[in-house]
Amino acid sequence: NVGNYGSTGVATAVTQNLGDHVSVTAMYGATGALTVTGQELVSNSPDELRSMIRQGRRQSATTRVAATIPHSGTHLIASYQWSGDRRWLTPGNLYSTQSFRPMPGLNLYIRQPIPGLGKRVEATADLRNMLASGYLPLSTAGGQSLLLVQNPRSIRGGLSFIF
Repeated sequence: NVGNYGSTGVATAVTQNLGDHVSVTAMYGATGALTVTGQELVSNSPDELRSMIRQGRRQSATTRVAATIPHSGTHLIASYQWSGDRRWLTPGNLYSTQSFRPMPGLNLYIRQPIPGLGKRVEATADLRNMLASGYLPLSTAGGQSLLLVQNPRSIRGGLSFIF
């Protein structure tokens, strides 16, 4: 808990369709972000960590490519968000009205209809932050490492049954 945090920001995006099955989006945004003034904690006090965290503004650029392979029905989305200085954590915009929400790092989403079952069952794979961008490391007094993370690297998958 870093206390009371509020942020405003702005983002602009342009999407270009490349035929019927591919689209490319470029996005630029500036929003509130968090950073740490030092990289080493002297004590194990949570208050010390809170006092090190500062608010500021951060700019980012995002590129996204979405494609559907017509014959197989495979749907792919790949995105990469660059924010320059890696010492900042930018909270995601969960209240955006956009069709996609930019996330830090390299992200890949794949949705594949299962052949033979029509388009009623799909396998999904969601790989987020594959390059571990936005990890803010801190050292503790005991020599341990502490990571502040905005978008953890993760791999998720599953089956979707469409009714």
